[in-house]
Amino acid sequence: YSDIFGVSVANWGQTDVGRWEWRIGHEMRDDGTAIRSLANPPLFGHPDHMSGFLTRGENLIHKNSGIHNKAAYNVFTARRPDGAYFFSPDEVTRLFYVTLSSRLSPSSDFVASRRNMI
Repeated sequence: YSDIFGVSVANWGQTDVGRWEWRIGHEMRDDGTAIRSLANPPLFGHPDHMSGFLTRGENLIHKNSGIHNKAAYNVFTARRPDGAYFFSPDEVTRLFYVTLSSRLSPSSDFVASRRNMI
């Protein structure tokens, strides 16, 4: 969730999510490389679907966050048949915030997150 909120805050004021910067951490490195991406988690070796859920290795929480990050990217960029976005960036950010702050517990998993988002 912190990646989702970070990207939302970093892009605040830009209402066209098609122009958003989806990379995380690129401004922290001299060479401009990022550490994660909501749009393309596999670019950094992170799964973007539960079928790729990692159970071995280091930094699993950060790596597996690619699953959540890609889901958030899909919600932010979902479009109606006429091409308009289904939700405003504010609506999506609020949806994730309400889910995190009032619908999940410290032991919640991906299934609980999805169920409560819906």
